[in-house]
Amino acid sequence: MLGRCREAVKKYYACFPLLLQMGTLIINHSMLEKDRAKIPELIHEALALFVRVKRESGDAALARQALFLGALCHLTLGEPNETLALLEGTVELAMPPETLLASAYQMTSRLTEAKETLQTGIYQNIVVLFNYLPQYLALNMNEPAIFDETLRRALAVGDAFDLARLHPGVYVGVHLTAAQGYAMQGNAAKALDMLEGYAEIVTGDIYPLALHGDAFFNLLGGWLESIDLGPSLPRGEKTVRRSMIEAVISNPAFASLAGEPRFLLISEKLKRNLEEG
Repeated sequence: MLGRCREAVKKYYACFPLLLQMGTLIINHSMLEKDRAKIPELIHEALALFVRVKRESGDAALARQALFLGALCHLTLGEPNETLALLEGTVELAMPPETLLASAYQMTSRLTEAKETLQTGIYQNIVVLFNYLPQYLALNMNEPAIFDETLRRALAVGDAFDLARLHPGVYVGVHLTAAQGYAMQGNAAKALDMLEGYAEIVTGDIYPLALHGDAFFNLLGGWLESIDLGPSLPRGEKTVRRSMIEAVISNPAFASLAGEPRFLLISEKLKRNLEEG
């Protein structure tokens, strides 16, 4: 895969949307690299593509994506100051275009397009919310009251939108982070509760993982197909299943739970999920 990415970059070096996609694929590939010494080299390779897109594309939307991905590269490389230099001060008042666009569609009697636009906006903002919540949980592990309330609200939203089926990949981050927090607080019972919830989701009928709608989000098809990398994950199913196991059994945060019968059952359930995949 990496070789094909590099060939595409050489052949279409002036195609900035493609460079952005190739950089993203290189980052994903770096996560699978077994030789840890090669990872920084791959991240730098992706970073160079993002810098080129940001500087030379002349497309504001592409440049913004490249800025974010470049900041991610610096953070992955252990360079938080470079990330701050790129992103500090860029948090702006959210002014989503979806509401205006949907209103314009409605005024021109294009109701299906109006509904599709709003569904897309709701879906994307839910995903963004569940990218924020695990990190906010992690920052409040030493403040149990805030931690518990954050988790309560996160699970309520997740249940309301059936995220265990709609977008399990983003939802399990809350369960895993909550389990880590409870383990750190010495609350083994609650940590195991969250890990059981995690295992229930990741061993369910969710593979192969791909972005999709449901009975509520029933108009996402066109938008999902328009995403640069498509609705499917760039990583293989077996790799995803293995990462779901390692996030638990190789996680030092759960060392104190290793001898617990419930933890052993969770581990066995996750291992069977890999074997059956």
